[in-house]
Amino acid sequence: MRTLASYNYHVDGFFGWLHAGYPDVRQFKDLRVDVMRTYRAEMASRDSHRGRPLSAETLQDSHASIRVFLRWADA
Repeated sequence: MRTLASYNYHVDGFFGWLHAGYPDVRQFKDLRVDVMRTYRAEMASRDSHRGRPLSAETLQDSHASIRVFLRWADA
């Protein structure tokens, strides 16, 4: 699903996680690779709302949405 709603869902989730766990990251220049790796690892260990691990497609969609947003923001 490649819609604006999907992008918003994934990007908002990432920024909520980032704000809660890394409040010192206030600008994109402060966003380090290790923070992104931690997010990806935590996403991979989460369960869905159905109590099952997130699907590979959901993880890929999340990472792609964030990547697209960060590329857009860097332009």
